[in-house]
Amino acid sequence: MELIQKTTCPPLVLREIVQMADDKQTAKDREREERIQEILGAAFAVFAEKGYHKATLSEIAKAAGMRQGTLYYYYKTKDDIFWGVYDEMMASVSQSLEAKLTPELEPKERLRVLLQHLLLQFPELHQSQGEHDLNDISGRFHGFTHVFTEFWLHAERTNSQDKFYQKITRFQRSILDQLMQLLDELNVELPPGISRSTFSHIILALRDGLSLQLRMGLIGRYSGIFEEIYEMLLQRIFHIANLDD
Repeated sequence: MELIQKTTCPPLVLREIVQMADDKQTAKDREREERIQEILGAAFAVFAEKGYHKATLSEIAKAAGMRQGTLYYYYKTKDDIFWGVYDEMMASVSQSLEAKLTPELEPKERLRVLLQHLLLQFPELHQSQGEHDLNDISGRFHGFTHVFTEFWLHAERTNSQDKFYQKITRFQRSILDQLMQLLDELNVELPPGISRSTFSHIILALRDGLSLQLRMGLIGRYSGIFEEIYEMLLQRIFHIANLDD
């Protein structure tokens, strides 16, 4: 009776096979990521031009240079694509902020940079100047703020507001956490009855109110009012926190 001799793969050959498989998977993942970026870029442009409700999946697919059937392979619904665009924008905002808040800066200067980021990064500022620099985060947001508001109303009408608020709260919470961390590092002494958490929420609320007034056109970039409001807010925040220069 003949014995069947087992063969084993030499370690070097085995490593090469594994490496080839890994390279193939990496290339496949890279290709998928590139396609997703193409879709999100196309969707951003279509949403900004048409608005959320008027934009169609066929238009997004055409703008991305693919068939609508191929688009379904990556995203099943228009809502999913919107959230993909939103997540991409929030990631850009976070990366932009992280690049500015370098560890070399003193806590007081990091707080100033964070406040400047919150109070100056408005797409409406660039729209009023006719500037839409895609290398700047505000420029990349151009045209998307109205789409965001439209989708907000869409979420309310379709009873999907829980997911909407969960998404936007995640980013807002990260900003609040950074504010409170810096206030703790600086050991800020606030007026009686105002906690550092409350003070952080007030700063964010002021930012949101300023954004709304800019969007409604109540204040403009060239009116001089915005600069006065910005300087006053920055000065008062540092004064209340006992961080005056």
